[in-house]
Amino acid sequence: MDEPGRILITGADKGLGFALTEHFLAAGWQVLAGLYTEKLDSPRFRGAGKDRCGTVRLDVTDPDSVRAAVARVASLVSGLDVLVNNAAVLFATDRHIEDLDLNAVRQTLEVNALGPLRVTQAFLPLLAAGTRKLLVNISSEAGSIDDCRRTEWYGYCMSKAALNMQSRLLQNHLADCGFTVLAVQPGNMRTDMLPAADRQPAAAAAAIHELVVSPERVAPALFVQYDGRPLPF
Repeated sequence: MDEPGRILITGADKGLGFALTEHFLAAGWQVLAGLYTEKLDSPRFRGAGKDRCGTVRLDVTDPDSVRAAVARVASLVSGLDVLVNNAAVLFATDRHIEDLDLNAVRQTLEVNALGPLRVTQAFLPLLAAGTRKLLVNISSEAGSIDDCRRTEWYGYCMSKAALNMQSRLLQNHLADCGFTVLAVQPGNMRTDMLPAADRQPAAAAAAIHELVVSPERVAPALFVQYDGRPLPF
């Protein structure tokens, strides 16, 4: 199904979220951009396709903010075809066990694991009213237990492993209702998390777009790399 639809992207302020917003707008989609730091009338969201971009204040850790975002989106569209849970954090103090900041770990889990679950729960009725019923959780190979070779980044790795399990549970529960769930590893890219990476977020956004328009090509895999290659849990 390659016809443009209606998509909500969390964490659209910068990095991959902003790149996804730009890419889907260019592809003709109606985009609801969930913003945490940017102003709703930010000039960054006034470019090509601005008539199809609705900005939404959205703090994924705040239940009141999420409820208000649902009301805002419902006033703009009758349903959502795709939800992309992209908002995430990585703290510099989330490192080795000897000097690990447990408050950073707690906040990472709140944003990266509970945030997507909170948003998905709240927006499920709007997704059910859509035609594609596709949920995309932006995960990471850091969440793979089978492939784990790391000795640090406890909160980040644990949060992405939890997100992968969350994705499996949701798929098990929602598959009979016509939903598809994907946990996608976007690959290393130059963002605030990895400022030294060579790959640009726009490349990851283009690859994720291909998965969104043709999720059946990776079925029955759920946890996949941006190019569709299945990854081990």
